[in-house]
Amino acid sequence: MVSFNRVALVALEIPGGDYLPSLGLLYIASVLEKNGLEVRIFDQGQKPDITDDILAFDPGVIGITSVTCSINKAFKIAKDVKRTSPNIKVVIGGAHVTAMPYETIENSFVDFVVKGEGEYPMLNLVKALQRGGEGIEKVESLFYKVDGGVKKNKEASYMDNATLTALPYPAFHLLDQHNIFQDVSHGIFTKGKRVLPLMTARGCPQTCTFCCRLMGFDLRERSVENVMEEISFNVEKYKIDELYFEDDDFTNNRSRALEILRAIRDARLGIYIKFANGLRADNVDEELLIAIKEAGGYWVGFGIESGSQKVLGIMKKKLDLNVAKKNVALAKSLGLYVGANCIVGYPGETREDMKESIRFFKDLNLDSCAIVSLVPFPKTALHGLCKKKGFLTKYADNYDNYFFKIFNPKIMVLNGEVSESEIRRFIKVFYIQFYMHPKRVFRAAKFMIKKLLRKPRQTFRSAKSSSYPLTPKTRNMTGQSNSKDVSIETYTTAV
Repeated sequence: MVSFNRVALVALEIPGGDYLPSLGLLYIASVLEKNGLEVRIFDQGQKPDITDDILAFDPGVIGITSVTCSINKAFKIAKDVKRTSPNIKVVIGGAHVTAMPYETIENSFVDFVVKGEGEYPMLNLVKALQRGGEGIEKVESLFYKVDGGVKKNKEASYMDNATLTALPYPAFHLLDQHNIFQDVSHGIFTKGKRVLPLMTARGCPQTCTFCCRLMGFDLRERSVENVMEEISFNVEKYKIDELYFEDDDFTNNRSRALEILRAIRDARLGIYIKFANGLRADNVDEELLIAIKEAGGYWVGFGIESGSQKVLGIMKKKLDLNVAKKNVALAKSLGLYVGANCIVGYPGETREDMKESIRFFKDLNLDSCAIVSLVPFPKTALHGLCKKKGFLTKYADNYDNYFFKIFNPKIMVLNGEVSESEIRRFIKVFYIQFYMHPKRVFRAAKFMIKKLLRKPRQTFRSAKSSSYPLTPKTRNMTGQSNSKDVSIETYTTAV
C-alpha cells in the first residue's frame, strides 16, 4: 500500500555547468518536514538517472519543480515512475507550470499541478491524500483531473510578509553536503568555498515584458531579524563563507536593503556576498554600494538588458542608460567586480539598435557581460506579442530550447529586421572582442585559478559547459577567411 507519509521531491537538471540548489523546493521540503512528513530530495543535477532511487524510497507522492527548459525532463520522470508504480501521485509545480497549468495537467502521467507558491498547497494536498482525498477540492492553487476534465481550485493569495517570515529555513540538510559545496556557484567569479543561496523577499514590481514574474508584482519581505537569524544559522551549521542573493529586486526597498547589509557588516560573520542574480542599475547609489562592499560584497550584477534606450522602451524596462553607466563606474571605483546582462533580437530591434547596444556594453568597464539571444518564455507579454506577429521560429516549438544559451544559441524570435545568422554573429563577435581584452583575460584567469584550487570539480564543470567551440565558422570570426561569413574586422567597425 502506498504511504503518503513519504514524499520525494525532485530537482531537475538545468542546462549549464553551474549549480544552485532550488530554494523553492527546499522551502517545500522544510514545511513538509515541520509537519511530520518523511521527505527526501533527489537531485538530477547530481545524478542524472534518479528514477530507481526514487522508487527505492517508496514514496506516496513525488513533487517535481520545473522551469520551461526542464519540463520534458519532468514528464519523463513522471512517466518512468508511473509505469512502475502507478499508485504514486505525481505533482508538478514551478515557473513553467505556473505559466502553463492546463497544458501540464493534460500530461497523462501527471496527477496534480500546483500554481504559484507551492509550500502550503503541497502540504495541504498531502494531508488530503492521507485522508483518502477528503478535502482535496479545498487545496488552493491546485489543478487535477475529474471525470475526463480538469478541475481548478481557488487560487491562493501570495504569502504576506508575516507568512513569508514564518517559513522554516530551507532544508539544506537534505542535500548531499559534500556535493552541494563542491558544485554550488554562479560563474567563475566566486570567492567562497561554501556558498548558499538566500531569499529575503519575493515579487517584483517592474513591468519588463520578457519576465515570467512567478512571484507576482507585489514585493513581500521577510523581517530583517529573520533574515539575519537564517544567515547566522547557516554560517554556524554549514560553515558557509559566501551568500548568493536570489531576490528578484533586492534594492527596491532601499532602506530595508541598507538595514540588511549593515546588519551583515556589524555581525562580522566573515562571509562574501554576491549579487549575480541582478540588481537594477538605477536602484543603487554610492551609499548603497558602499554598504554592499562593507558587508562583504565583491560582485554585483546589473540587469541592464540593452544598450539602446529605444529597445529598453519596447521592453518596458524603465531604465535610464546614463544612470546605469554612472552606477557601473561608481561600483568599479569602489573595487567591486561588475557584471551585466544584455538581450539581443528583441521585436522592433534593428541592426543599428544591436550595434548601439553592443557598443554601450563594450564601453563600460565591466568584468563580465552575458549577451544572449531572446527567449520568449510562455505567457509573458513578449511571448504573446511574438506569437501574434508570427515572430516565433521552429525552435520555439521545443521547450528544451528555453534557456539562455550563450554560445551557438537557437534563435527563437525573428522580427524581419535581423536574420538568425546575423544574431549569432553579433553574439560571437561580441564575446571575442569583449573577453579578449587583456585586463578581462587577466581577471578571469585570476579567479579561475583560485576557483580551481578551491573547487576543482565545479571549475571543470563550468569550463566544460561554457567553452567556446571553435568550429570552422567560429574560427572565421577570429579572422580566417570564409566568403560565406562576415569577419571580425568587418564587425569591429560596425559595433
